[in-house]
Amino acid sequence: MKTITQYALLGLFALSVGACSSGNTPASGGWFGNDIIMVSESTGASSGVTQQKNGASVHLVPYSDGRKSANPHKIGISTQNIIGIIGSELLVEPEVSIIVTNSMRKHLDEAGFRLSATDAIYELSGVVRELSYNAKARDEIEIVIESTLKERATGKVVWSGVVSEKGDRFAGVMGNNKKDIANYLRNKVGMVAGKTTESIGTSLMVSRPDLFILTPGTRPIAGVNLLVAPTAASAGQ
Repeated sequence: MKTITQYALLGLFALSVGACSSGNTPASGGWFGNDIIMVSESTGASSGVTQQKNGASVHLVPYSDGRKSANPHKIGISTQNIIGIIGSELLVEPEVSIIVTNSMRKHLDEAGFRLSATDAIYELSGVVRELSYNAKARDEIEIVIESTLKERATGKVVWSGVVSEKGDRFAGVMGNNKKDIANYLRNKVGMVAGKTTESIGTSLMVSRPDLFILTPGTRPIAGVNLLVAPTAASAGQ
């Protein structure tokens, strides 16, 4: 005669088999946990002081995904064990283009740009040329993002540049987990967004110093390959 404990164990086994057969497989998340790497930006200022805005207003157009990958959520593969992930593909949520757009929005806001969809002076758009993350003996990441700033009234390109970032890291003796990968990816995308924003700001101060609170001036930003930069306004303009 089977004991109550034996019946309970049989019931649990039946439930687990049913879950797997109904599509709740490790590859799709579900019963074994979600394989997706969640990447989100913090909202609001890090300090209690409100960021003073300059007069340069920007309409941020969502970046497009120009990578060869057919999956907008896929960033690479893993040959190592990663806590919380079953399988070899590295997938992120939201999709890559949104991660980049969110990072650009955050850095523009923190740099003092006014973000507006209606009466902005400039429009910023861009393409994610490369964004890959492969977890091997060392995690390897490569990011290439092209951005273009236009005057909304004329459509004239006033700034255009390509920012690249490559890096690698040792996950440590304890190995990788999803949170570690999300943080490292967010940090590297943030470096690209920060360099892009800084280069736009320092370049615009040459042509439109009246829009900025700081003293006009421009300086090269490491890692930024300028394609188009504004020229200084002539006297009387």
